[in-house]
Amino acid sequence: MHVRLAHVWEYHVAPDADAAFREHYGPEGTWVRLFRRSAGHLETLLLADEAAPGRYVTIDLWESTAHYARFRERFAAEYEALDRQCAALTTREVSLGVFAGVPDAAARTERDTSHGAGTPGDGPEGAA
Repeated sequence: MHVRLAHVWEYHVAPDADAAFREHYGPEGTWVRLFRRSAGHLETLLLADEAAPGRYVTIDLWESTAHYARFRERFAAEYEALDRQCAALTTREVSLGVFAGVPDAAARTERDTSHGAGTPGDGPEGAA
């Protein structure tokens, strides 16, 4: 899976709202079910801070900026309604940013060498 776009959010969950928060924001939660209605959603990760109970990070992975923009346009009303519904679950919600996937240089190098470019033993210096 090549990730092109990741939206990262930080949440501080309200006291006694942990179970409901996980139900909405987890990998099979309400948000993911909404995201899956649109092409281009790859996965959503929910991470709990081991050092700070009640603090979570979500990472929403999309194929591209265009896929995410189409999702937001097509499902704007549903997104806003769900956002309002979930507002009481958190005391703080902060976007940590939108991040672009970085191509794996090692995988690129491996692909290049598997096609014969730079393979040890190629050329006159590798001849016996």
